[in-house]
Amino acid sequence: MSSAADDERHRSLAPNGPGRLALRACRPRRARVGLNENQLSRLALVAVLVATVAIVVVGLLRLGGEGSAHPGLAVVATCLYLPVVLWQLRRTALGLPPRGSGWRLGFVAVVVLGTLPVVGAQWLGALYPLAALVLLVVRMPWGLVVFAALVLLPIPVTHAYGQGGWAAYFALGVALFGPMTALPVLLIPAVRELREARVRLAEEAVVRERLRLDAELQAEVGTALDRIASLGDRPEQVREIVDTARGALANARRTLARFRPAPAHAELDAVATLLRAAGIEAEVDVPPGAPLPESVGVELRREVARLLADESVRRCRIAVVGARLEITR
Repeated sequence: MSSAADDERHRSLAPNGPGRLALRACRPRRARVGLNENQLSRLALVAVLVATVAIVVVGLLRLGGEGSAHPGLAVVATCLYLPVVLWQLRRTALGLPPRGSGWRLGFVAVVVLGTLPVVGAQWLGALYPLAALVLLVVRMPWGLVVFAALVLLPIPVTHAYGQGGWAAYFALGVALFGPMTALPVLLIPAVRELREARVRLAEEAVVRERLRLDAELQAEVGTALDRIASLGDRPEQVREIVDTARGALANARRTLARFRPAPAHAELDAVATLLRAAGIEAEVDVPPGAPLPESVGVELRREVARLLADESVRRCRIAVVGARLEITR
């Protein structure tokens, strides 16, 4: 039963044969299943949105507990500004263009500040999401200036309503909630851009290596071909043409020899470095000096390309077991 299960669990990518390795890709192990960066970003965004809603709801409950004269107005105002706040937080986290952000911030500010004189000092909790939007939308250093004004606003308002004991509470809440909401929202697109940059760097490294090989071949072979063309087809030049062609061929072979498949440990170390640069944790377990046939190397590079294209892959293990090369996700 275990042998049949192992055969079913592995997918052979190269045939077995004398002196050849079999490259097999294993299905993901349950113990190694995890969240990739995109899923973590979405989870972080959901956490920020849920925390924002929770803070606002707690503020409404506190307002009702303090016996506000206009709890209905507070609920209506919250229903007006909260969806706009959540929408703006989501757009910023997804890296969408800031088109209309200023209008959304202005709408939230009008609703929150316009409701404050009617509902009273307990409505100051609505400044928390407003402060976060200010840090996200308003350009620096003006964003810090407006944010500082919102932090200080609870002091005169609470004293005006005879509730000076709440001044430090609301001022500290604005000072903490604003950055605690804005920073994760700003980091989410930054993490996504970092992963994309790592993938681009890995691809550019491959392109640069190919261009270097092309330049070397062109410099060595191209010069020889120009020399042969300049000699013409006269009989007395045949010997020189043959010698030039042989020299060019020898130089090309020496150049290509430097790019031939390296031993398995060297090529797989390079593959592991490429995967790590793309944000995939790679582990290599290869006996030193083990040969890696060209056919298996092609399949290995193809499988690595699939790993780089699969955003759900966070780690993999590359190993040589007997005469079989395995990639385990």
